[in-house]
Amino acid sequence: MTALLLFLPTLYKMPQTLFLLAVPAILFRRREWELKGADGSLRNFMILLLLALFSTLNNIVGIGKASGFSDAIPFTLLHILTFFIALNLEEEDLETLLLLIAIEAAIVILQFTLGMNTFFRGHPDYKKFDNITYIYFIRPMGLSSSSSTVAFKLLCGIAFITLKGFKGNKHILLFVLMLIALMVNFNRTSIVAVGAMLGLKFLISNKKPLVVASKLLSILLLAILAWKMGLGEIVFDQFSRGMGALDLSYRDVLWGQSFRYIVDNPFTGNSSYKYLTPLYAYNASMEHVHNSFIEMLATHGVPIFLLYIPLIVLNIKKTNALALLPFLLLSLYQYGIFWGISFTDIVFFWILMFSNRIKDTDAHIIHSRQLSAGV
Repeated sequence: MTALLLFLPTLYKMPQTLFLLAVPAILFRRREWELKGADGSLRNFMILLLLALFSTLNNIVGIGKASGFSDAIPFTLLHILTFFIALNLEEEDLETLLLLIAIEAAIVILQFTLGMNTFFRGHPDYKKFDNITYIYFIRPMGLSSSSSTVAFKLLCGIAFITLKGFKGNKHILLFVLMLIALMVNFNRTSIVAVGAMLGLKFLISNKKPLVVASKLLSILLLAILAWKMGLGEIVFDQFSRGMGALDLSYRDVLWGQSFRYIVDNPFTGNSSYKYLTPLYAYNASMEHVHNSFIEMLATHGVPIFLLYIPLIVLNIKKTNALALLPFLLLSLYQYGIFWGISFTDIVFFWILMFSNRIKDTDAHIIHSRQLSAGV
């Protein structure tokens, strides 16, 4: 039930408030809620509490910057709910989420095969294609409201399997399915972020210098061979959408405007109301910054933003660093993490703060079985 309540809000036409129903569902089944000093969960909770407290005070001081009823509740309070949900996720929940993501991955692949981006004809961006030249312009959405939403879910699923390791043929099948879906979904940032994680995993799977060097040489030779065969040009042409050069899709404009705003408002930012900036080159629409860290810096100002740094840095360990990499890379080019409460935030918080708890549980189960068997 919890997994379904976390997945439903990511689907087209489903309200985001459904995330909140996961809290009573967890309370109903919860046996304990333990904040441990040893694993940093108590420290993390205190950091999130300080974030919520200071941002609420910042809201009150700068209440004139509130844009409406949606700003009535500080979004940093939702960080605490995200923390609570992530803390109470069980392995069964995570396995169910993997299965749900895989089902949507299969739908993404089917949509790409049929040359359409969604099955929902009432969707404002519904398109069907007869001739496919650039994958970027198709970007299947699965059952989600946007291609980015389903890409983020696929990234979460791939990162989780990478963290846990392949446990049998089922995980291998789900991993391959999600990877193919991510490629045809063609969210370029997610592809690069996942590619960096998998490339690094390949390199460090054996840390002997000679082995790492031979792997690097192999990758280099394969890249040169692919380019000589024309494959490199095809990939570059797809990534650049036939423009002949990679573009930032106006991100340089958004980032420039945001940095100017930060310089003008270094201490309070946008009074902890989510910062939006007009994109005059595109209908003057108000846009998020497309970078989670710049977004938080412009939203809160420098002093409050600094609380996010220990929240991330102090929780990165050898066991979770690789799985965290795609989230951090994604968030340099997209508004990926720190929405308040979102599917990506929940999975990110779990990997960042609580993934070791399930690993410890696995080890305890194995040890118990060994003792029972007299090993």
